[in-house]
Amino acid sequence: MAKPATKQAAPLSVPVTWPDNYDEDHQATVGQIVHWLNDNAMTQSWLARLSRMSPSTVSQILGGKYPTLPSKQLREMQAAIEAHDNRASIATVPFVPTSVYQMARLVCDRARKYANFGVLVGSVGVGKTAALKQYQQDNEHTTVIEANPNMTAGVLLTELLSALGAPCPNSMDKKFSAVVEALADSTRLLIIDEAETMMPQCLHYLRRIRDKANVGIVLAGTERLMQLIKPARGQFDQIRSRVGFWPSAIQRVERNDVDAIAQAALADQGELSGEVLDALWHYCQGSVRMLVENMIPALRDYALSKYDISAEVIDKTAEKVLFLPPRRAA
Repeated sequence: MAKPATKQAAPLSVPVTWPDNYDEDHQATVGQIVHWLNDNAMTQSWLARLSRMSPSTVSQILGGKYPTLPSKQLREMQAAIEAHDNRASIATVPFVPTSVYQMARLVCDRARKYANFGVLVGSVGVGKTAALKQYQQDNEHTTVIEANPNMTAGVLLTELLSALGAPCPNSMDKKFSAVVEALADSTRLLIIDEAETMMPQCLHYLRRIRDKANVGIVLAGTERLMQLIKPARGQFDQIRSRVGFWPSAIQRVERNDVDAIAQAALADQGELSGEVLDALWHYCQGSVRMLVENMIPALRDYALSKYDISAEVIDKTAEKVLFLPPRRAA
């Protein structure tokens, strides 16, 4: 959800006088938008960013000084506010310390303690990224970098310096030295998520950062990451030899994880029955993403406002909303 950079220094005022190009509907819409901004402590510049307009245009329109018909721009502002309200209304799923989080914490703690590499590998959707972000929230001196496809070493070093709050020189050598200097003699842990998507050169730079700064680094990703660095005497054998903890790849979350997440997310439905939990497990099949981003929102948006939760409601939602094949009778 977008947040304002600063709160309004003073409430906005609805214009008292209007030019001829503002009809009654325009005036009423300006009043609604101004009152919404004041009630939600949002700035005109925030609305301009959300509406993809210039701040001066928004200021002119809401100030009753726009020289032509403001119909189109007012509709865009209203649509931006409506989209913001819809996003804000989404119920968040409380964090649940799943088995994936417990494993991520163990990998991270050991990498920090022994200042070496840790590797966390898992299938897509098991909750690796959420676990690592929660670990960052729970532990100071932890930096998480989410790699982009084909991220170069230069971009990686620049993002590291930005995250560390250090100046960013122009040359690669100076960037590398600046990263090492910012990390040296610290207990900071670096976490590189989706590490398999980076350019291979990034891994060599990370190895030298670890050696020279003496800090722990966790590489997280899918099984492709394992294929990159696990082969003995391969391209990244020097990283492989520095890995202090490398648990088996996580194929899916455990059943009790899914049950706990579902109960936390749907707490307003009371205690979930075994049949409901069985149905949810069937459709998510060990994927936290399927449960949290697909199944639960679909239930909330299309079923639970009209029906009590049940296995049958879950089946119909899965079939009609998510187009999943129906469960087979036992």
